[in-house]
Amino acid sequence: MKNRSVPTATMLHLVYRNVEEACEWLTRVFGFAEYYRHGQPVSGIQMYLGDAYIMLSTPREGRSENPAKLGYGTQMLTIIAPDVEAHYAKTKRGGGTIWEKPHETIA
Repeated sequence: MKNRSVPTATMLHLVYRNVEEACEWLTRVFGFAEYYRHGQPVSGIQMYLGDAYIMLSTPREGRSENPAKLGYGTQMLTIIAPDVEAHYAKTKRGGGTIWEKPHETIA
């Protein structure tokens, strides 16, 4: 059964202080692949995992800021994985923030 709550082919925009470090971490922990990067120095990187795309960007004056500077959460990334337990363990080892342990819900 396909997940009806999360559409595929989605573009999410996420703000990071250092997009190159974020790109490396998302590749290592979640398996994202880099599609392209832009700016000198790098100010944006587009990545993908399956049919989902994300755009990593640096904070911009008056437009966007990262959660660490604001002092509260402003973004969350949800990954749909075929082996949830293995993915959970890898994310935890990679330093990901775990808000909720894996569990089953009944629709």
